[in-house]
Order: sequence, then structure tokens, then C-alpha cells
Amino acid sequence: MDKPALTTAFYETLLLQSNLLVFVSDQECVLTYVSESSEAILGYPPQQLTGKKWTDYLHPQEADIIKTCTFNKYKEPGTTYGHLRTATGNWLLMEFNCNSTGQGFVVILKKAASQSAGATKDLSYYHALFSTHPGFVFTISMGGIFEKVNTNVLQLLGYTTDHVAGQPYTLLSGAAFQKEIEHTLKNLTDRNPSFFEDTILTAAGVPKALRFVIVPVFLDEKKLGILGIARDISAEQAARRELEKLSLVASKAVSCVLITDAAGKTEWVNDEFTRVTGYTLQDAMGITPGQLLQGKDTDTATIQFMREKIRAAEPFYVEVINYRKNGEKFWFNMDIIPLFDAGGNLIQFFAIQNDIDERKKTQEKMRLLTEDLIRHNKDLQQFIYIVSHNLRAPVANILGLTSILENYHNSPEVVNRTIRNLKQTSVGLDTVIKDLNEILSVRNANGLVKYEKVSFKVICQEIINSLKGKLESINASVTIAIPARICVTANRAFLYSIFFNLITNAIKYRNRHRPLQITIRYISLKTRYEISVSDNGKGIDLEKNSNQLFKLYGKIDRQAEGRGIGLYMVKTQMEAINGTIKVESQPGEGTTFILCFRKTRASLPKLTPAS
Repeated sequence: MDKPALTTAFYETLLLQSNLLVFVSDQECVLTYVSESSEAILGYPPQQLTGKKWTDYLHPQEADIIKTCTFNKYKEPGTTYGHLRTATGNWLLMEFNCNSTGQGFVVILKKAASQSAGATKDLSYYHALFSTHPGFVFTISMGGIFEKVNTNVLQLLGYTTDHVAGQPYTLLSGAAFQKEIEHTLKNLTDRNPSFFEDTILTAAGVPKALRFVIVPVFLDEKKLGILGIARDISAEQAARRELEKLSLVASKAVSCVLITDAAGKTEWVNDEFTRVTGYTLQDAMGITPGQLLQGKDTDTATIQFMREKIRAAEPFYVEVINYRKNGEKFWFNMDIIPLFDAGGNLIQFFAIQNDIDERKKTQEKMRLLTEDLIRHNKDLQQFIYIVSHNLRAPVANILGLTSILENYHNSPEVVNRTIRNLKQTSVGLDTVIKDLNEILSVRNANGLVKYEKVSFKVICQEIINSLKGKLESINASVTIAIPARICVTANRAFLYSIFFNLITNAIKYRNRHRPLQITIRYISLKTRYEISVSDNGKGIDLEKNSNQLFKLYGKIDRQAEGRGIGLYMVKTQMEAINGTIKVESQPGEGTTFILCFRKTRASLPKLTPAS
């Protein structure tokens, strides 16, 4: 019996009952036939799809990959997966099998029912990575043929995806690339990725430096092919060559040279930098110079200035305290220059640095010598004043009195009166000479004074005890607000004299209408230590008297006790131990003298807790 003829309707019914979808298109992918199952699978009736490009229904991130793979006549047998847009706007994962008819394509599709939700998600990630990766991404079959290529090959090498897909890997001219692909394809068990750089000729014949990552792809134990990613490193290599040139010049420099990237991370240092700081290139690599060299005495304002200049990518010069690897503090000067590429983009900072520690020490010595010279000049002026005024008057009196004795030696009454006057004048002359001797003893001891640890509280208490009778007689109270543990390393005799003069000064210039109150306080500030001696006495009009206050014989109140040498001696002795004194006062309210011991100079008195 003859077999019945199978009609088109029969095949349509068969397809309608199956899970297959058939597309027939011309070479431009325009559909000429769509099976009736399209409505059941995608929601589109066949007539709605006929005449349209089926590739327009592919997911945008997968379109190039699927077209490259599907139309690749060299593709080895297998199935391509991708998503099609349904009539409801959802994306349906499908299996694609394509055959060329010479005049077009027959594409047989079916739902990827065997794909789990997790696999579908993984595939979506893979397609997204493949399509949107900024590098040139490709796959190579075990036969050495480019299967899939993303569109970045055009930007990177000037080839279209159609030009590369289906071609052997030897299309790319790099020797290292070809050697690595050949090795990976031959070694069927090696799963290790490889990383290398090579120069590849573009479609225009221009060499381009690329960095490759080659990953073998396995399914179970079978190697399926190669996944590769290439990235343009031409700019990196150009920057590296520039760095090598700079390094060659800088390595011979007598200054310290340091090069950082645009973010300020160290890329290179020369041998002189290592010799001066103790830090090697390995120590410094990837670390900012500030993290490496700055310490507790590095000026915060200078650090802020440098940060602002670096953020603004501006050149600058600075002198700053840094620290060597062994912890030693030293002075560095730095010339920082930003470097830009041809496009005006910041790429590096170039720093030339010099150890100026000796210069700074010399400058400090000169400053101290200048201060000392100024003090000696003031002393000379004071001595001239004493000689011209305080010594001249008693000497003139003595000469006059001796003349009287010569002329009236026969008059007992005149002689006795003259001798009394002569004795009184001699006592005054002796006082002036003692004052001079006291001043000279302090000035001559400057730099040679003996230092020892002295408790502020102990020395102040000794003075209060010695003045106990006087303080009780005037109903005065003294508060010493200094912890017993706080000590100063300085000359004890000078400190005793300083506090004695300030306390007795408060007694002399007290307000007679209220009990005297004296308060001695200790304050620790960032750059200095302060001891204040305050009273509630008469107070001082500083606008009128500030210039006279610390002068020799500079008495403000002529009715008060004393000769006007006390505050002069306080200032002189403070300077002798490298301290300073300042005063705050309001008439009628009282006076505060503040003794300052700066922290930032090694030669200064040192405050420490008592042992």
C-alpha cells in the first residue's frame, strides 16, 4: 500500500503540538516563515512576526553574541542560549540551532526548560559581562577558531565582529598571544589561567600593547575552549617608559627624589632618599610620603597646606619636619611638581627633597645668638644708665663731701655732719654696685646655669613659709593650685628668686582696703607650660606703664617699698633659663604675671612628673 502524502498542514499540526518554534529568514534575518507554535510559545501570531527581523526580538545585551555564534559557519556543533522578548514584554530563555540554506537561515528554537532559575541567572550575568565588558572579550574553540567576539574589538583593533568570528586565532599577530593559545589548546588538563602582555597589529597595521587574561573553559572534565579578555595598556606603557626615564635621571641626583601616582601613592624613590631617610623603595611603595615620614612634631598647618596643593594639582615648595626610619627627627625641604599627560590629565607627582637639618640648626643658633646679642645690648644700655645716673650722683657727692672735709677739717660739727653724709652716700653707692653684681651674675651664668628637678609646689611653699609672719600681719592668703607631681628642670636659685620677687611684689602693691589674695596656678598648653601668679592688689595701668614695667629701677609707684629692680631681675632670670614672662592687669582689680616655658625647644626647662 502506498504511504499517504504528508501535507503542510500535517507538519504545522505537528509543530503546534511540540515545543519547537521554527523561523525561516533571508540573509538579512527578515522572517519569511514562522511556525504556528509562535503564539503558544511567545504570544505572537505568525503573521505578526512575518516580515520582521527575528534578531530585533533578542535581548540587547545578548544580540551581538547570539548573532556571532549562530551565523558562524565554523562553529562546532552545540547549542546557543539567549533570551527572546515575548508579547507580554518578558524575556524567555531559548535554545538556538541555526542552519544556513544558502539563501537564508532556518532557526529552530525551543524553551530552555532544562535550565534552572539559577542557571538562567548565571547565563544572564555571563552575557552581560561578555557584552558590556570594557575590554576585548572573545572565545576560542578547541579547533582554534574565534567563536564569540564582543563589539570592543572594533574600538581596540579596528576589526568588526564579523571579521574576527570564524577566523583562526592566528589572525592576531602577537607571538606571545599565539604561543599561549597554542599551549592552552594542546594541554587538555591544565585549568590554570594565564596572564601576559603582547603587542598586536590593528586592522590598520598599527602596533597596540594589550594585556591578556586567558581562561580555559571546562564542562565536567572536558575542555570546551578558551575565554579571553584583552585590555589596552598603551597609556600604561607610555607612563612606565616616562617613569623609567625620570628614574634614570633621578637615580644619579644628589637630592632625594620621590615619584608618586596621581593619588599620591609612592611609585619610586632614588638611592639618596633611602640613604637620608632609611626607607627603601620596598618600604615606600604604595604608601603616601606623609604616612611614611610625618610624625608628632610635623606642623599641622604645613600638612594641610600640602594636602590642598596636591588636591589642586599645583606645584609648591615647603620646609617641614619629617622622621627617619630610625625615629630621628629632621628638616626636609620639598619641591613638588605635578605631571600631566598630553590630554591634561594628572598622572604623577615628582618630588625633589633635601635634608636641611644642619641649615635649620645653624639658623636656630644664629637666632639664639641674635637674641643674646640683643639682650647684651640692652644690658649695655642699662649699665650706661647706671653709670651715668646711679653711680655718677653718689661719686659726685663723695667728691663734694671730701672737699668739705679738706676745707672745714677744723670744725668738728661740719666734719661730723659731713662724715654722716659720706657714710649715707657710700651705702647708696654700695647698693648700686650690689645691683650691678647681681645682674652680672645672672647674665654671666646664662648658658652655664646648673639645672635640677624642682617641684613648683615645694619651692612656692618654702617662700610662703619664709614670709609667713609678714603675710599673717597683713591678713593675706596664698593658694598654690599646682599638683605636687609637677616639676620643672631648671636652675633652683633662679626659680626661687623669680617666685620670691613676684610674691613680695604682690605684698608691696596690695590694696590696703581689702585682704590680699595670691593664687599660683599651673597650666599645660599645646606649645608651652604656664605658671601664673595672680593677686587682687592695686593693679597696673599697662597703657601708661608697660614700657617701664620690666626696666631696671623702673618703679611705677614711687611711694612703694623697693628700688625697682625686682621685676627686672624676674625677666632677666626667666630669659637665663630660656623662659618668658608676660603680665595682665587692670587698675583696682589686681595683676597676673604669667611665666611661660615653651615646649618646642630642646634647650628649654623641661616639665616632668615628680619621681
